[in-house]
Amino acid sequence: MKAAAEAKLANPKLSEAQKKEAQFELLQAMCEETQPNSQFSKLRFVLELEKSSRGAVMLVEDPASKEFTLKHIYTKDDRDSANVQREIDLMMTLRDHAKIRR
Repeated sequence: MKAAAEAKLANPKLSEAQKKEAQFELLQAMCEETQPNSQFSKLRFVLELEKSSRGAVMLVEDPASKEFTLKHIYTKDDRDSANVQREIDLMMTLRDHAKIRR
């Protein structure tokens, strides 16, 4: 799956929308390598909502057609990875917050 996504991404004739979809497929393949049978591999890319030098936010859909936002955070080193883990831990404590839509 990873090789197919990389080959697709290497095609210079892809539109911007096709490139974003191929990037998402590569992300899924990389996740599947480290976490086989993860829920992430079942998601479908819908739309890139925002992109910055630190990451991207995408709209994705699960097999039941429920939409979610997915945050992909770019990391350079272990310190960045630790900061991302702290952010995830903080977000997990907010699961039942009244201002967060479910």
